[in-house]
Amino acid sequence: MALALNGAQEIVIDPNGDLILRFFTSKDTGNAQFRAARGNGLVNGRITAKMQVSRMVIAKNSSYYRRMLTAGSSVASDKVIDIKESKVRWAELWFRAFHGADQPLLSFKIGIPGVWEGNSATPDEMKKLGGWFRKLMENKPIAKLDNNLEDMRMLMFPCNVFNHVEAFAEITRVLAYESPKSITELNPTEHRKLHLDGNVIGSLNSARGSLKSKLRTMLLLPAGNIILQSCICRRDTKDAFDDALKTIGFWHVIDFSRRSVQSILDMHSFINFSVQIPPTACETCHLNADAGAVRKARWEVVNDFHGLCLDCMEQTKTGSVDEDYWKKDSLQQWDRGCRIKHGESTWNFSFMGRKTDMEQHQKKKRLLALVEAQKQTRNGRALMARQV
Repeated sequence: MALALNGAQEIVIDPNGDLILRFFTSKDTGNAQFRAARGNGLVNGRITAKMQVSRMVIAKNSSYYRRMLTAGSSVASDKVIDIKESKVRWAELWFRAFHGADQPLLSFKIGIPGVWEGNSATPDEMKKLGGWFRKLMENKPIAKLDNNLEDMRMLMFPCNVFNHVEAFAEITRVLAYESPKSITELNPTEHRKLHLDGNVIGSLNSARGSLKSKLRTMLLLPAGNIILQSCICRRDTKDAFDDALKTIGFWHVIDFSRRSVQSILDMHSFINFSVQIPPTACETCHLNADAGAVRKARWEVVNDFHGLCLDCMEQTKTGSVDEDYWKKDSLQQWDRGCRIKHGESTWNFSFMGRKTDMEQHQKKKRLLALVEAQKQTRNGRALMARQV
């Protein structure tokens, strides 16, 4: 039976530190044992690392160590404490962040699944590693993921926890446009408690559905305008427009519904959309069947959703929503006070409050718009009456 005293990694976090933490594991260690720091008894396992830290610093920054080092704890005054921990790499990251020490270069090469290992701390403790995660993401720019949806699904939760607003927005934007089916997050660990709030994923899928719905509506609008005309050429013109829609698979409902929004927008026949308008078509038919309407629809959908905004989510996730959030909509300054630039769709789908509150706001907004339209109509009629 060997004593596992040698081979432990010695890590100095604070050269003047007054506490040594010895991390050990009992996994796959055979019959290895070591002498406990307290009591001098034998412990089954192997010491993997020894870290020199400041007792005061780690107690101040970690609730776990605060309880351990508080008066009344059995090890509160010990100079060496044994900790059973297999994730030494993350312990070192935390302690370096707590002490304001530089992070080792290898820590910025951690793979995406590895990022999840440190996500079990409290939100305040997670924020301590925000700078490290931001630098890590600089080495893993979203553009280099090459629309790898699996990696993006894995990155949603870490980006949320580490409060990386730009990466979270870009990842959720790409997922909304690129996912051919309902979006789910991907947890590569055995810790099932680590996940986004359910309404975050629900909102993201609503944004994805909204994009496709807007695309359908805007593509059908020209055909609707054509058929409502009274000219004799309207049916031939509508048939020509419908034939043009066939080139982008619009009438193949099942195929259209199974494709991602981006795959439809990127179709060559969509980008170069054209309608063979009958030579006998009248001027109004020419205007309504013009391919420019479809190109405009494509442009509007491409630029509609900018991803979910962590700032808007934070502002609306608990209790009653502050009036300032609704004012963003009335002023059409949807990204006011946010760290990223975004439009109305992002503001709308980043709402994490009660659905009834948003529904009530939208209902009030539509009512005010109707009142304003009626007012404009009355003013127009009054002006015409005066001119007569």
